[in-house]
Order: sequence, then C-alpha cells, then structure tokens
Amino acid sequence: MRATLYSLLTLSVLATVLAGCGGSSSTPALPAEPARSAQVITKSPGLDSLAAALTAAGKPLPDFLQSGTVTTAPPPGSVSTQSYMTVLTLNRWLYNQSVTRGRTQWYEVSLTSLNNLTDAYALVRSGDADLYVFSPIRPNDPNSSLQLVGYSVGTGNEQVGSWVASAWGGTGRYIIGVNGFQASTFDLKVW
Repeated sequence: MRATLYSLLTLSVLATVLAGCGGSSSTPALPAEPARSAQVITKSPGLDSLAAALTAAGKPLPDFLQSGTVTTAPPPGSVSTQSYMTVLTLNRWLYNQSVTRGRTQWYEVSLTSLNNLTDAYALVRSGDADLYVFSPIRPNDPNSSLQLVGYSVGTGNEQVGSWVASAWGGTGRYIIGVNGFQASTFDLKVW
C-alpha cells in the first residue's frame, strides 16, 4: 500500500512538473524582439511638442525638464556607482529595472557608428514609465549637447527611434532617461 501511494505521489509530481505547473518563477518571460521604428529621427521634436504630448496624456513635465527645478543631493554615504547612470550594452536587455513615481532612472549607451540605426525600447512590466533619449554631453559644442532626440510618453511599452548618430553631432554616450509617471518596473534595450 505504501509503495502504491509513493508511486502515485511520484507520478503526480512528475506530471505537474512536465505540465509546467511547478510553481512561479521570479525570472520574467523573455521579451520578444521589438521591431525597429519605421521613421528615422533627424531633428529634435522640441520641448513644445513634448509638453503638448504630455498634456494630451494627462502627465506633467518631468522634473528634470521644468525650469527652476532644484535637485537635492542624496544623503552622505548613500551614493553608489549606480545612483546616477547605468551603462547599457547595445543589443542586450537590461532586466528588472525600476523607477519610483516622479523620479527618473538614467542610463547611457556609447554609440560608435555614425550611420547605424539605433532604437531604445522600454518593456514596461508594471506601472507607467516614459522614455527619453538625449544626445551626448558635448562641452566644446553646446549647440549639439543634450538635445532631445526623442520621447515616448504613452501608457504601455515605450520606444524611441530610429536615429543615427550623424544627425545628432556624431558618436558618443547617448543619455536615456526613464521617468516614472507611476512607480514602474521595466526591461530596457538599445539596439
């Protein structure tokens, strides 16, 4: 009798595992490859266009774009290398990112080709996050420094693209901001 119960329990566990019902996993499902944008961004949409898009979506201008905004420094001892910017690798997903409501997570990606198409994509898993892309900081050329390349301020997954570095002052470290309209979790990819 005991051997029969053991055999039935073993078969039940094996059937459950084979059926894929063995419990939950903390690893997110791998996202599908996003499609490249059909348009190529060659000039900044401008802050007026961004403000209009945010107003239409019922969202405020992010704090980093508001005039007169003073950003307070973090408390002493709380600063780490990941407090400000995370370096992204082209063609690789950066999983399990999060941003709190009203704050911005900053990333940078080094583009070394003048003419390759580039897109940025945020796969929003929860909440509502918006995506912004800026040209590199160019201290010797302020007219090409930190130009708004593009934005996506919808309510789902966000994509900015496609752009080529030659239209934005050349190669360098492009800056990507993910702003939390709501507290959000997301995966991020630049390709």
